[in-house]
Amino acid sequence: MTHINTLMKKIIYQILLIIFIIFLLLISFRKIFSNDFWWHLKLGQLAWENKEWITKEMFSFTRYNIDWFNNTQIFDVSIWLIYKHFSYLGLFIFKFLCYLTTFFLLWKTIKLKNNNSGLLFFAFFSILSLLLFRSLYRPEIFTYLYTAFYLYALYKYKYTGGKLLYLIPLIQILWVNTHLSFVTGLALVGVFFGGELIRHLLKNKNLKFLKNKYLKTYFVILILTIIANFISPYGLKTISWFWWIFSSQESLKNVSEWNTPAKDRLFNLADIASLPYIIITWLTLFVLIKKIKNLINKKYSSFSAYQNIPWEDLFLFLLFLYQSLVALRFALISTIIFSIILIKNWPKNQKNHWLTKMLPVTALIIFMLNLSYFDRAQFGLGYLDHRYPENAVKFIKENKIPGNMANDYNNGGYYIWSLYPEKKIFMDGRTPNVYDDYFYWQWRNLANDNLRTQIVEDYQINFWLWPNNTSLPTTLWNDENWQLIYFDDLSTIYIKNTEDNQEIIEKFSYKNFAPYFNEKNITDICQEENLKENPDLKNNLISELEKGLTINPQNWLQYKNLALVYQNCQFNPEDQTKIVENLSQALKINPKNQHLYYLLGFYYLQNNQDQLAFENFKKAGKTQAPYLIGLGTAQYNLGQNRQALKTLLKARKTAGQIDTKYYQTLARVYYTLDKYKMAIEFHNRYLDLSQDYSAESYTDLAQSYFYDNQTEKAQEYLDKALELDPDYPLALEMQKELNK
Repeated sequence: MTHINTLMKKIIYQILLIIFIIFLLLISFRKIFSNDFWWHLKLGQLAWENKEWITKEMFSFTRYNIDWFNNTQIFDVSIWLIYKHFSYLGLFIFKFLCYLTTFFLLWKTIKLKNNNSGLLFFAFFSILSLLLFRSLYRPEIFTYLYTAFYLYALYKYKYTGGKLLYLIPLIQILWVNTHLSFVTGLALVGVFFGGELIRHLLKNKNLKFLKNKYLKTYFVILILTIIANFISPYGLKTISWFWWIFSSQESLKNVSEWNTPAKDRLFNLADIASLPYIIITWLTLFVLIKKIKNLINKKYSSFSAYQNIPWEDLFLFLLFLYQSLVALRFALISTIIFSIILIKNWPKNQKNHWLTKMLPVTALIIFMLNLSYFDRAQFGLGYLDHRYPENAVKFIKENKIPGNMANDYNNGGYYIWSLYPEKKIFMDGRTPNVYDDYFYWQWRNLANDNLRTQIVEDYQINFWLWPNNTSLPTTLWNDENWQLIYFDDLSTIYIKNTEDNQEIIEKFSYKNFAPYFNEKNITDICQEENLKENPDLKNNLISELEKGLTINPQNWLQYKNLALVYQNCQFNPEDQTKIVENLSQALKINPKNQHLYYLLGFYYLQNNQDQLAFENFKKAGKTQAPYLIGLGTAQYNLGQNRQALKTLLKARKTAGQIDTKYYQTLARVYYTLDKYKMAIEFHNRYLDLSQDYSAESYTDLAQSYFYDNQTEKAQEYLDKALELDPDYPLALEMQKELNK
């Protein structure tokens, strides 16, 4: 029986291993979406081609030729060479191998003290959950690997000896030239030296630690590791650069990954994304306290008890707990370290046997829940679709837009890759390595008219390349000093309204259609009074949008806007074909856009093509209340009343605006299902909101009251209906029913 149980365990753990590797592969093939990846790639290309370490800023005209702390060159050159020879497939395989090696080293480290496979998979799936959110193509890929190697080498020397420890100073040279977190390596070595030093002091009560073989080795490695930090192009300035960067509070505090977590972070069990970190942190704290308590309670002399305390584990836990509570970015690296501490100190008794069986399954379930939040489109080769402003960059290059450009922070790295050397950028995500606190403060306050004017003058800005979903494009639209010459769903380009730019302005400018216009804006601008004042308004809007499509035929937003103009601006039956054509073309370019399906469904609904409306509303999905209301309305029109009721009720629990028409439709659905009291309630809600005192509305109420056996009320509302429209057919039919 024991043999069968052992075999079953082995099979289960082999299955878990296969599942783990599959998911690790999936995470490794998460498409590139990072802001910084592109400047790393460009920097690697230039460093390799020029065979030099780049320490002078060359990408931004605002900081051109200043010294900057560029300590990622090993990462940059590595990914450039892989990309050059093996494209995205090579990059993702390389990332997978880095992750796989990291987990292998963690397994080797844990195995030194505890071979419990259940705990191992609990830790691995927990780390995998956090890695899912941090699977950025950035130098930290190497940091995880270096950290895992250091821990393995340090623990292995502590427990079994070995010479891997002597590689740490060499790895530190790589680390200091790979990622800013190189100080983590120094901290790890320092912690092990500190732990051994405390034991020496407790035992020998003197500082003659050079006679202690282990302590002497740790000390030598620590000194060599410190020296290794200065083997970079910056030499002795390396540490001063590091402290200068981390003292730049103005810039760092506004970068999301450097934000301080909420005070209740360790108690917020509803945060599924952070749940693995929370569980492992509390378990590690509990296990450490229990172990230290047991050691002290044993019948040792007091000094012997304290010597056996795992000082390294305690210091590592406290250090990285502090780090993870200071900045969000440290949650993953802390969980990696806590996992080792947790498992190696886990009590080896049968009382906790049930827990070791439950934990890996729990971690796997949490991972699956976290994975469910991600769109499948995020995984695959290349970069995330519709993430980067490729078409705006193409417009600038093809039309040779002159002068300095002001660009946003997030896409600056992509502009370095796609526009340099033709264009230098205004700024990017290399804060505070390149951009100091004051400059970052200026950028953050561009909404201020005075400051924006000053920046334009100081840096001779000729055009703005800015995201469409921010407030600045609206400000520039209302500023006569700037002229819109390009926009799509991601970007806007405004050029300075000067004589030198008139040729470009005449060729590309928008004077009627603003980039922020949506359905409501188009309806508002096409009101009757505006059309009387400007009879050519509709044609002008269409002309500008069509001109934009000649510039960028892949601009799905322009097709959508064209359809909305035809639909909401002086609609006539001849426009129907153009509405469908433009929405269909927009969907060809952007087939995953749910709102486009909703708009097409709404058009079909208005034109009594209920089956087509149903099909498009279904494709729109169930993420927004308007989509569900459209679907429910189409279902009602098709006679699918029970399904319509479920859909419409679900809309009330879904994000998004609910229009007044919803209440009328819901009331009619209740009526068809013989739920007359509910029909009466929602008809009255509709009247309260819409003030639609029409023959149709009163007849609806009369019918509901009649079949609810409230004849007097039915007659009251029927009289109101006939008073408004004596020939209204449904009211006349209702009158016959009442007279029977």
